Amino acid sequence: MQDAPPLATGSHDATQLSEDPRVLQQMIGELLTTIGQLRSTIDKQAAHIDYLVRMTFGRRSERVEGPTLFDGFTPPAPETPAAEPAPPSEETVVLKRKGHGRRKRSADLPCERQVLEVTGPERACPCCGQERVKIGADVSERLDYRPACLFRQVIERPT
Repeated sequence: MQDAPPLATGSHDATQLSEDPRVLQQMIGELLTTIGQLRSTIDKQAAHIDYLVRMTFGRRSERVEGPTLFDGFTPPAPETPAAEPAPPSEETVVLKRKGHGRRKRSADLPCERQVLEVTGPERACPCCGQERVKIGADVSERLDYRPACLFRQVIERPT
Protein backbone atom coordinates (compact mmCIF):
# COMPACT_ATOMS: atom_id res chain seq x y z
CA MET A 1 0.00 0.00 0.00
CA GLN A 2 1.33 3.44 -0.87
CA ASP A 3 1.87 6.20 1.64
CA ALA A 4 -0.97 8.70 1.70
CA PRO A 5 -0.08 12.23 0.61
CA PRO A 6 0.09 14.77 3.40
CA LEU A 7 -3.22 16.51 3.94
CA ALA A 8 -3.41 20.26 3.56
CA THR A 9 -5.00 21.08 6.90
CA GLY A 10 -3.34 24.36 7.59
CA SER A 11 -0.92 24.47 10.52
CA HIS A 12 -2.44 21.46 12.33
CA ASP A 13 -0.02 18.79 13.48
CA ALA A 14 -0.99 15.34 14.79
CA THR A 15 1.32 15.78 17.80
CA GLN A 16 -0.25 19.11 18.74
CA LEU A 17 -3.97 18.29 18.80
CA SER A 18 -6.10 20.78 20.61
CA GLU A 19 -8.35 19.88 23.53
CA ASP A 20 -11.05 22.21 22.18
CA PRO A 21 -13.91 20.18 20.58
CA ARG A 22 -14.72 22.97 18.10
CA VAL A 23 -11.19 22.97 16.69
CA LEU A 24 -11.30 19.18 16.48
CA GLN A 25 -14.67 19.30 14.69
CA GLN A 26 -13.27 21.85 12.25
CA MET A 27 -10.28 19.59 11.57
CA ILE A 28 -12.58 16.60 11.02
CA GLY A 29 -14.71 18.68 8.63
CA GLU A 30 -11.61 19.65 6.64
CA LEU A 31 -10.50 16.02 6.50
CA LEU A 32 -13.94 14.84 5.33
CA THR A 33 -13.97 17.53 2.64
CA THR A 34 -10.49 16.49 1.48
CA ILE A 35 -11.49 12.82 1.44
CA GLY A 36 -14.59 13.64 -0.63
CA GLN A 37 -12.51 15.60 -3.15
CA LEU A 38 -9.93 12.81 -3.42
CA ARG A 39 -12.62 10.15 -3.91
CA SER A 40 -14.27 12.27 -6.59
CA THR A 41 -10.95 12.70 -8.38
CA ILE A 42 -10.20 8.97 -8.16
CA ASP A 43 -13.66 8.08 -9.51
CA LYS A 44 -13.24 10.47 -12.46
CA GLN A 45 -9.77 9.08 -13.23
CA ALA A 46 -10.96 5.46 -12.97
CA ALA A 47 -13.87 6.18 -15.33
CA HIS A 48 -11.52 7.90 -17.77
CA ILE A 49 -9.05 4.99 -17.65
CA ASP A 50 -11.87 2.50 -18.27
CA TYR A 51 -13.02 4.59 -21.23
CA LEU A 52 -9.51 4.74 -22.71
CA VAL A 53 -8.98 1.00 -22.21
CA ARG A 54 -12.31 0.22 -23.91
CA MET A 55 -11.45 2.62 -26.72
CA THR A 56 -8.03 1.06 -27.26
CA PHE A 57 -8.56 -2.62 -26.52
CA GLY A 58 -12.33 -3.12 -26.80
CA ARG A 59 -14.28 -4.72 -29.61
CA ARG A 60 -14.24 -2.80 -32.84
CA SER A 61 -17.93 -2.03 -32.48
CA GLU A 62 -17.24 -0.47 -29.05
CA ARG A 63 -14.17 1.53 -30.03
CA VAL A 64 -14.45 5.28 -30.37
CA GLU A 65 -12.08 7.46 -32.35
CA GLY A 66 -10.72 10.81 -31.42
CA PRO A 67 -10.33 11.36 -27.67
CA THR A 68 -6.98 11.83 -26.06
CA LEU A 69 -5.59 10.99 -22.67
CA PHE A 70 -6.44 14.42 -21.25
CA ASP A 71 -10.06 14.73 -22.40
CA GLY A 72 -12.34 15.68 -19.55
CA PHE A 73 -9.58 17.32 -17.56
CA THR A 74 -9.32 21.07 -17.85
CA PRO A 75 -5.85 22.60 -17.69
CA PRO A 76 -5.27 25.40 -15.21
CA ALA A 77 -6.47 28.72 -16.58
CA PRO A 78 -3.74 31.12 -17.69
CA GLU A 79 -3.38 34.16 -15.48
CA THR A 80 -3.26 36.59 -18.41
CA PRO A 81 -6.30 36.62 -20.72
CA ALA A 82 -5.70 35.91 -24.40
CA ALA A 83 -6.13 39.05 -26.52
CA GLU A 84 -6.60 37.42 -29.95
CA PRO A 85 -9.16 34.72 -30.73
CA ALA A 86 -7.83 31.56 -32.33
CA PRO A 87 -8.23 31.31 -36.12
CA PRO A 88 -11.00 28.93 -37.25
CA SER A 89 -9.71 25.41 -37.62
CA GLU A 90 -9.87 23.73 -41.00
CA GLU A 91 -11.62 20.40 -41.25
CA THR A 92 -9.34 17.54 -42.16
CA VAL A 93 -10.76 14.51 -43.88
CA VAL A 94 -9.23 11.22 -42.82
CA LEU A 95 -9.25 8.74 -45.68
CA LYS A 96 -9.66 5.13 -44.69
CA ARG A 97 -7.41 2.58 -46.32
CA LYS A 98 -9.12 0.17 -48.60
CA GLY A 99 -8.61 -3.52 -48.16
CA HIS A 100 -7.08 -5.39 -45.30
CA GLY A 101 -4.16 -7.62 -44.59
CA ARG A 102 -0.50 -6.86 -44.45
CA ARG A 103 1.14 -3.79 -45.84
CA LYS A 104 3.38 -4.03 -48.90
CA ARG A 105 7.09 -4.48 -48.35
CA SER A 106 9.26 -1.42 -48.59
CA ALA A 107 10.70 -0.95 -52.08
CA ASP A 108 14.01 0.36 -50.78
CA LEU A 109 14.94 -2.94 -49.09
CA PRO A 110 17.55 -4.96 -50.99
CA CYS A 111 16.06 -8.01 -52.68
CA GLU A 112 17.69 -11.40 -53.18
CA ARG A 113 15.96 -13.60 -55.74
CA GLN A 114 16.31 -17.36 -55.56
CA VAL A 115 14.99 -19.54 -58.39
CA LEU A 116 14.49 -23.19 -57.53
CA GLU A 117 15.09 -25.12 -60.76
CA VAL A 118 13.63 -28.53 -61.44
CA THR A 119 16.18 -31.23 -62.34
CA GLY A 120 16.27 -32.83 -65.81
CA PRO A 121 14.54 -36.11 -64.89
CA GLU A 122 11.78 -34.19 -63.08
CA ARG A 123 11.17 -32.06 -66.20
CA ALA A 124 10.28 -35.10 -68.29
CA CYS A 125 6.57 -35.73 -68.79
CA PRO A 126 5.55 -39.10 -67.30
CA CYS A 127 3.19 -39.80 -70.24
CA CYS A 128 5.18 -38.93 -73.35
CA GLY A 129 8.67 -38.37 -71.96
CA GLN A 130 9.09 -34.91 -73.55
CA GLU A 131 10.40 -31.96 -71.53
CA ARG A 132 7.68 -29.98 -69.78
CA VAL A 133 7.17 -26.27 -70.55
CA LYS A 134 7.14 -23.69 -67.76
CA ILE A 135 3.64 -22.20 -67.55
CA GLY A 136 4.00 -20.12 -64.41
CA ALA A 137 5.64 -19.82 -61.01
CA ASP A 138 4.64 -19.66 -57.37
CA VAL A 139 6.42 -16.66 -55.87
CA SER A 140 6.65 -16.17 -52.13
CA GLU A 141 8.32 -13.31 -50.35
CA ARG A 142 9.46 -12.92 -46.76
CA LEU A 143 11.57 -10.62 -44.66
CA ASP A 144 14.83 -12.16 -43.63
CA TYR A 145 17.53 -10.93 -41.31
CA ARG A 146 21.27 -11.12 -41.58
CA PRO A 147 23.09 -9.44 -38.66
CA ALA A 148 22.97 -5.68 -39.25
CA CYS A 149 21.16 -6.17 -42.57
CA LEU A 150 17.46 -6.46 -43.34
CA PHE A 151 16.52 -7.68 -46.81
CA ARG A 152 13.71 -9.22 -48.83
CA GLN A 153 14.12 -12.80 -49.97
CA VAL A 154 12.04 -13.80 -52.99
CA ILE A 155 11.75 -17.51 -53.79
CA GLU A 156 10.36 -18.61 -57.12
CA ARG A 157 9.17 -22.19 -57.70
CA PRO A 158 8.32 -23.13 -61.27
CA THR A 159 4.93 -24.71 -61.74
